[in-house]
Amino acid sequence: MKSSENERKITGCLTYGAYTRIPLTQTMDRPIFSDRTSAGDFLARKILETGKIFDVVLGLARGGVPVAVPVAKSLHIPLFPMIARKIGAPWEKELALGALSENGGLYWNR
Repeated sequence: MKSSENERKITGCLTYGAYTRIPLTQTMDRPIFSDRTSAGDFLARKILETGKIFDVVLGLARGGVPVAVPVAKSLHIPLFPMIARKIGAPWEKELALGALSENGGLYWNR
């Protein structure tokens, strides 16, 4: 399959649980999901298909909570929003060097 510059593919995966991953592919001109809720609906369906049982859903504020809500509802388990503050690189606005959690924990990316 031949692709132009505008159709360059972005690949990645949604991760849940310790080792479970869902492969994703996206083209530059089309988002994978229309919004975060639809992403959560998709993730919930995929988790249900595995038959695995989970006790809680953790949603990282701000963007992760709208994804986590439909997952928690579909699995009928509690949702715990987590608040963290990104520690950004001074030379690159979007680059996260680590995070500071709401309870004071400091985590550095490796």
